[in-house]
Amino acid sequence: MSRSGLRILALSEHYRPRVGGTVNYVVESCAALAGMGHSVRLLVPGSPGLGSELVEGMSVERLETTFPSSGDPSRDTRYQFCREAESAILENIRHGEADVVHVMFGLFLMEVLNTEAIRKAGAPIAATVHNVPPMECGRSWQGEPLHRRLKDALRLRAVARMNAYRLRRHRYDAYVTPSDPVTRALSAILPGADVTTIGHGIGAELAGLMNPPDERRPQPGAPLRLLTVGGWAPHKRQHLLPAVAERLMAGGLKIHWDVVGPSGRLAGYFDAVRSEIAQRDLGESVLARGAAEQGDLARLYDGANIYVQPSTEEGFCLTALDAAACGLPVIASPAGALPRLSADSGGECVESDPQALAEAILRFVREDRWAGDPRKTAEAIRQRYSWSAAATDLTSTYQRLLRAGTAAHSYAPSLASSGD
Repeated sequence: MSRSGLRILALSEHYRPRVGGTVNYVVESCAALAGMGHSVRLLVPGSPGLGSELVEGMSVERLETTFPSSGDPSRDTRYQFCREAESAILENIRHGEADVVHVMFGLFLMEVLNTEAIRKAGAPIAATVHNVPPMECGRSWQGEPLHRRLKDALRLRAVARMNAYRLRRHRYDAYVTPSDPVTRALSAILPGADVTTIGHGIGAELAGLMNPPDERRPQPGAPLRLLTVGGWAPHKRQHLLPAVAERLMAGGLKIHWDVVGPSGRLAGYFDAVRSEIAQRDLGESVLARGAAEQGDLARLYDGANIYVQPSTEEGFCLTALDAAACGLPVIASPAGALPRLSADSGGECVESDPQALAEAILRFVREDRWAGDPRKTAEAIRQRYSWSAAATDLTSTYQRLLRAGTAAHSYAPSLASSGD
């Protein structure tokens, strides 16, 4: 490590073998920070059969509290991990092994960690907030019975109150978010807090497998190939796609639409969308698929003509970034970084509505908006959105806290005993 390198102690409630955007963020951020010459130690829950390891230049330490390989741990297990993590943080600081502490993922960690004790021990502490619940927490969707939707609406109100309490429970010296909408939502809960937007980068593994074509227009007579990628969840709005597909076909388009992603905790949602595809007799035009291996996913991105993301709730949306990084135009709805990604990729941002989405796709095709070499677009996106750039911004945040001292950059919220 260079003399200018920092000793960064990172923490996350999510890590491998779990998969998802938060795990990707933690791994890529820590690897990029290590690549800059920082010493990075990552504390994560234990996992059956797995121990501590050196990964991509960083030290990964699995604590004794073990999370299941699939599904969610119990609340007691989560809190036990958080208490164990706090002890490990203080021990690392006492031994001079941490200049700065960063909670990279975990609202339970943010609730439990005694940040004042950590500061007094000698290190500032930052936290990344990927989204503000109840965003991305919904379990119901249009088409479900009314009583289920009402029950879920009540649950989401409780989720909002509980997580606002978690966010207010302790003060952090700096907060990091992945997009401006999340920054605005967090600032509404923590007015006056030090909040910085730092975007995400391209996943190196998938990007390395992609081979963008020199032409994105469909071949004469070939169907328009559409692609949507992401875990099956109501906020991703995959349930709109059958209605969008019908409108496209009524508008004279022949389409092939791959909808790909793990079914996750809501297998019923995946089954409901597949059932609607069958009821509308769209089985030959819309293919609802589960999770895809990286090689298969790269081929889907390479072979598509337009990427569609109708989400209403996103922290960032890495799958849309992957599409843009493959030179695909992105037609999306205004959530997370999607407005910026759609503009940068030459696509369009419209409301998450079947008619609006269908009209945007039809407009794109009829006006022949495929412009330029997709490979050049892909290269420009990859330069603009990189984990090394994100790591540089994170380093600036850490150095600012260390230079100024924690007191000047700390935010003391009003603690709410009721959690609202």
